[in-house]
Amino acid sequence: MSVFIFLIYFATRFINLLKLPIFNDESIYLHWGQIMINFPGYAFYSLFDGKPPLILWILGFSQKLPINPLVAGRSVSIIFGFLTLLGIKKTCQILKFSQKTQIIAGLLYIFNPLTLFFDRLALLESPISTIFIWIIYFSLKFNLQLDSTWKEAKPFLILGLIQGIGLWIKGTAKFFLFLPFIIPLLTLIIDKNQKKAIKEGIVLFGSFLLAKILFLPIRLNPLFSLFQKKEADFLLPFPQTLNPPLWFSHILFLSLTLLILITPFVLFFCLLGFFKFFRQDKKSALILFSFPALPIIFEIFFTRFFLSRYFLFAILPIFIFAAYGLENIKFQKKFFLFLTMVLPFSLCLFLIFNPFLTLKTLSENKIIAQDLNQYFTGWTSGYGVKEAADFLDQKSKDGPIIIFLRADSGNPEDGIFTYLSKNKNIIFVQATQKPKPEELKSLAKFPIYFLSRGHQFLDMENWLSEIKIFKKPEDKEFVGIYKIILDKESFNP
Repeated sequence: MSVFIFLIYFATRFINLLKLPIFNDESIYLHWGQIMINFPGYAFYSLFDGKPPLILWILGFSQKLPINPLVAGRSVSIIFGFLTLLGIKKTCQILKFSQKTQIIAGLLYIFNPLTLFFDRLALLESPISTIFIWIIYFSLKFNLQLDSTWKEAKPFLILGLIQGIGLWIKGTAKFFLFLPFIIPLLTLIIDKNQKKAIKEGIVLFGSFLLAKILFLPIRLNPLFSLFQKKEADFLLPFPQTLNPPLWFSHILFLSLTLLILITPFVLFFCLLGFFKFFRQDKKSALILFSFPALPIIFEIFFTRFFLSRYFLFAILPIFIFAAYGLENIKFQKKFFLFLTMVLPFSLCLFLIFNPFLTLKTLSENKIIAQDLNQYFTGWTSGYGVKEAADFLDQKSKDGPIIIFLRADSGNPEDGIFTYLSKNKNIIFVQATQKPKPEELKSLAKFPIYFLSRGHQFLDMENWLSEIKIFKKPEDKEFVGIYKIILDKESFNP
């Protein structure tokens, strides 16, 4: 049965994988991955923007495969999603949940619109979710196995290793360093065992130190101060955190996201499962509840931005509690399982086969409208990037060409590098301001094409002749290809 579940997982993740075009942040990470792997001295390039390098290295290596670079990059997230699914199964096992509960929890993960959407994108959210669920697993294992002998504390070594890896993936993992210390606190409150709580605290401090030691190469890097500054940009200064309207906005966003994309039935059975499990094992239930709750509370009060992908990791225990709740109802079990699964399953099918129409249909809701703009209609959308890359790739078959573009991050600039960096007949030229005519004329031995992000032309409008326009849905934005004209009349002031 587990094999069948895993087959379903990979089918839902790989079918129509390219239906959604390359997203802005995917373009950035894939391009940075190329730079960090292929250029000596640039291995820690991403630190300048507050991003640890591990996943970007993996994305860089994945693009060495002889396949579409976007498929290669998204496959990395799919593999991490598989490890997350495995982590959910193992967590259910260590809690001694039945085989049916494990299967239901796995299906709830597979057919959740949020997890499906981000498992199919080359971003950092799926990997950090993997780290989170395995931290939960080894924390529970540590809690259940630590007894009078110190030898039973072996999971703390693996726990520290996983926490350290998380620090190399995304700054969110800093939250995870402190979560296991909930265990000795609960030992003190629930078990009223001071001696064991002290022992647990000492051992967990060892895993904390191990994670910090593994993080040292980043801390000692010359770019670390810039890395810290960029990370801090996502957090509010303390005086600005005292902002009830912002708290309410974040709480409302979280609530609507859970209701719409987790669905009310799953939430209901999550609460039911929590209370049923709490009566059976208070300590484990509170560990599984508090691990996601505390980071979410922190994000609500202290972060500038509150997007659904920033709390993707925190929804994983919902599936475990909901599965336990569904398995333990006393009547009409199959009927309630159907009600719980049918809406997420339907949304997932629509997302797989027509993601734009799905989000467009639901865009009356502000949350969905925001995602529609990010991934489909706004400038961050990847529509037009692959089409422009294919057009320019075809042009380069007749001989070398130059692609002139703005020195900027995201789409289409990073996306074009992602698709065409291996093409030896293409020379990329980037600029932050309007070039001088003589600078362009020095390149005139090859055809020069300008790639635009909408109407951003570097003040070169009079020098450009439109070749192709690739519009995004609803015609709000476009990717443009222009020929730079080098005759005297065009260059007159």
